[in-house]
Amino acid sequence: MNNTELVDISTFEEFESYVNQAIADPEFSLDITNLKFSIFDAFKMKIEGDDSKYYGGVNTTLAQGMSDFQVELNKIFAIIRYNTDNLQRLSSQDKKDLELTFLVNAGCTEILTSLTEFVKSIGDAGAKVMNGMTPNQKTLCVLFTVAVIGGGWGISNYANNVHDENMAQIQSQQSASERQSELDRLQLLKDGMLDAINATSNTELKEKSVGIENHGAKAYTDIIKSASDADNITISGLTNISLDQQGIQNVIKNPIEKLENKEDTIEVEIESIKRNADSLSVACRIPGMDYVFSISVNTGFIDRDETDLLFDAMKESKTVKILGNYKTRGGVIEKGNASSIIISN
Repeated sequence: MNNTELVDISTFEEFESYVNQAIADPEFSLDITNLKFSIFDAFKMKIEGDDSKYYGGVNTTLAQGMSDFQVELNKIFAIIRYNTDNLQRLSSQDKKDLELTFLVNAGCTEILTSLTEFVKSIGDAGAKVMNGMTPNQKTLCVLFTVAVIGGGWGISNYANNVHDENMAQIQSQQSASERQSELDRLQLLKDGMLDAINATSNTELKEKSVGIENHGAKAYTDIIKSASDADNITISGLTNISLDQQGIQNVIKNPIEKLENKEDTIEVEIESIKRNADSLSVACRIPGMDYVFSISVNTGFIDRDETDLLFDAMKESKTVKILGNYKTRGGVIEKGNASSIIISN
């Protein structure tokens, strides 16, 4: 899809489809200056708690959190446009284009801001400066940015629920992949995009993705810290994330940490397997844990007998052990690369 027509992404399934095409086909691209994300044209954060504090008002702490959220998004733009998170590089026009207007609804403290112009600015900036990237790489960069900003990067592991209507819709589908919550599916999309980005030889793209990830996570952490005593915070973007008081405290007590690499053998349940040209993308879950992560399996390196174990485990709802290199953050596995597959005892 390499035309210049406006592409309006209005559902999660459409976003998922475009991401998967960009990951699977290096020739696939979208005109990043003509993308509209109707699914994510606004950021909404609903804060529930003490009525004397969270009933349509904004105190100074929350106002600071909103300001910090804006700062981190500006840094993401600066990384894409100027290849640095130094905000001094932003022009007056940049700041004007990026400025968010927060609306506060009464009844509870519900913060709403449109991100339509911000996302458009990201696409326009990418088209201007990412000359060393292929159209596919530019597409991945913009889709990855939207996933980070719209998907609660860094806090989704602490979510205590997904909206019932989303769960009912997903669970009504037949495949294991479709039964996963949108949060799980979005995590797999992020992992897939990162794998595709890191598989390229484009150092600039890799560096941008790290900066986008870090500042996107900090944007969410900062605004949640500003309402640390709330009973519940619900964030709506690409997906719906709900944090109870324990989840809020977990976000605050566990600031976004750097990824760590470790070699390990982990016993997992297989949620789904996706075939790519020379690899398998395996969605896994550790028994008893409620989050999903992806493991990349190089089919040119690992024998067919071993990869067959993955399909057998998925069909028979059994576990399998995978030796590999795992990237963890705060003790939570985010993704892995398999080196060997073993039958569980």
